Amino acid sequence: MRKTHLPLLKVERCDTKNMNREDCQIFVVDDDDAVRDSLCVMLRTAYPHVEGYASGAGFLKHHRPRRRNCLIIDFHMPEMNGVEVLDELRSSTVQIPVIMLTGRGSAELRLDAIAAGATAVLDKPVEFDALMAAIHACISLNGRSAGTQTPLSD
Repeated sequence: MRKTHLPLLKVERCDTKNMNREDCQIFVVDDDDAVRDSLCVMLRTAYPHVEGYASGAGFLKHHRPRRRNCLIIDFHMPEMNGVEVLDELRSSTVQIPVIMLTGRGSAELRLDAIAAGATAVLDKPVEFDALMAAIHACISLNGRSAGTQTPLSD
């Protein structure tokens, strides 16, 4: 049974009618080319600005956040795992809502991801509706104050 964890969000339905998607940027970080490419293709049906990265280091080096954005990142990656990327982000001035994906989720992993600042933890294979609801909630969170990114947790 797949579990969806949205620890800081109450998501009832994904209503994006009033959202200007041109202002939104979705980042997908996964070392598995097939997963990353599939997610990017799927997300581009709803959001015009989707960027994929093969590593956490690549994302940290090249991303340019917009006003409303969301990071979808795999937990298990070589060199730098998802929590390590979140730790790097938290030590910088960039505050971005994060959806952590995992194919081998455990309670400890989920707690680590939430402690590092993840807004949601979703199991792979991720269900489209759950992912879209989580993205919408993340973008709504950081779009509340114009021109700034809102911290999600302390």
